[in-house]
Amino acid sequence: MASDRKYDMIIYGASGFTGQYVVKELALVQNTNKNRPIKWAVAGRNRSKLQQVVDEIAKITGINLQDIEIIKADSKDENSIREMCSMTKIVLNCVGPYRFYGEAVVRNAVEQGCDHVDISGEPKFLEEMELKYHNKAKDANTYVVGSCGADSIPADLGVTFTRDSFPGQLGVVDCYINLNSGPAGTAVNFATWESAVHGFSDANKLRKMRKEANAVKLPKTAKSVVRRGNYFKSEETHGYGIPFMGSDRSVVQRTLRYFYREENELPFQCMHSIAIASTLGLYKFLFYGFLFSILSGYKFGRYLLLTFPGLFSNGIFRRGGPSQKQIDGTTFSLTFYGYGFKDKNKSSEGATPDTRFVTKVSGPEPGYVTTPICMVQAAIAILEERDLLPSTGGVFTPGAAFRKTNIIKKLNDRGLKFSVIEQPSPFDKKIR
Repeated sequence: MASDRKYDMIIYGASGFTGQYVVKELALVQNTNKNRPIKWAVAGRNRSKLQQVVDEIAKITGINLQDIEIIKADSKDENSIREMCSMTKIVLNCVGPYRFYGEAVVRNAVEQGCDHVDISGEPKFLEEMELKYHNKAKDANTYVVGSCGADSIPADLGVTFTRDSFPGQLGVVDCYINLNSGPAGTAVNFATWESAVHGFSDANKLRKMRKEANAVKLPKTAKSVVRRGNYFKSEETHGYGIPFMGSDRSVVQRTLRYFYREENELPFQCMHSIAIASTLGLYKFLFYGFLFSILSGYKFGRYLLLTFPGLFSNGIFRRGGPSQKQIDGTTFSLTFYGYGFKDKNKSSEGATPDTRFVTKVSGPEPGYVTTPICMVQAAIAILEERDLLPSTGGVFTPGAAFRKTNIIKKLNDRGLKFSVIEQPSPFDKKIR
């Protein structure tokens, strides 16, 4: 990271729906830097919209933002992206879908020697950036850290927190995601839906890319978990579970692979599921999930999904995103049920875990409160704790990049809580 840049950070896409909340979060914490206030700017295609965002955030927070500069940059204009990257130490990239607009920013960040964080939940983009730019970023000693939002810092650092808190060798981590909405319900902005639609349509390309990458197969340190179908009864949640199809599993697997490859740490199995309390809720989820999976595989189906997001998501996804009342009334949690071995020497493929351990990550609304908190703290960790990051640059997951930093403590301070909710106890059942 160059030390002579004009800015510490630039928020790219600051006038977008999520970008506005990132501006607000950085404004709130800009003076917490241990050495001096963070010097930052905002960037995007439309100067007047960017100025409106800065003025509105200043009004909401009561913070003087008159010195925040506006930079014109557009992913379709390579020169403007290059210039933006040359001006800053870190780019906070909020412009998605990343499969369409992300690579130009990553490429120019690496070439200009500036670090890059994004909030992508798109496995194909994230894994492709690692394959294409890891060695280039390593040579340039720049850090490219993806999925630094609700996808997937709570899951990735939650698994890391569970591993580091467990007194032995983990064999399995079973994670359940809960979303709790208030009386006004829950809504998600259209851009997230758009990314999901295109992500599912690229599933075959992702499988092909992974096969061609020919990654080393990770060893198992415990008996394989009973194979689960499209839904299952969960003894842990006393309800149902549905496999989570987002980026969490992909990101966590890459973190486990990194520590196995670089630090010879034994990996473990990880499962990520959505917890559903009622049978009616399960049927609704399966119905809309079936429609989505079928339609996303065809061009006309994708047209329908993108034209009528509310119709095909039970009203959850919509243009314009959630209201402030919906944001204020929504919380989420990830509960990690860890199963492992008190004696590390007992762990092996086929062995049955003898110890159970439970942790939790919980926080405010994930998309527009937790995501900005995570993104900004990821950037601050790169800025302030560079000596605690991996020894050379590269393309990393949050868990690989930030395990040795103080980011979990800082996330706790901002309202994203990491906690142990059940101490290690004897375990002698099957994991289902």
